[in-house]
Amino acid sequence: FFQPSSSSAFGYLCERVHRSVSPSPDSVVAFYFPVREMGDKRKKTFMFIRLVSAAGTGFFYVKRKSSKGLLEKLEFRKYDPRVNRHVLFTEQKMK
Repeated sequence: FFQPSSSSAFGYLCERVHRSVSPSPDSVVAFYFPVREMGDKRKKTFMFIRLVSAAGTGFFYVKRKSSKGLLEKLEFRKYDPRVNRHVLFTEQKMK
């Protein structure tokens, strides 16, 4: 690997270009990771929901749902072991 000496013109030019082009580590961190005050929390990206059986058995599944975008209620056809069948499960909020 060729490494020019710092006394040569080539080495000086490379150092100068490198220093002027690359940002400092502080500016990169500040740009990509905004500084939050101590105790500030992030916004939740998902929430837990309960899928309740339409058969009325009280059996439920717990699923994660994105808090962005999905406004309609989820419905799935899943297995309910209390009636030994696939039935419709509808979304309810967790208590």
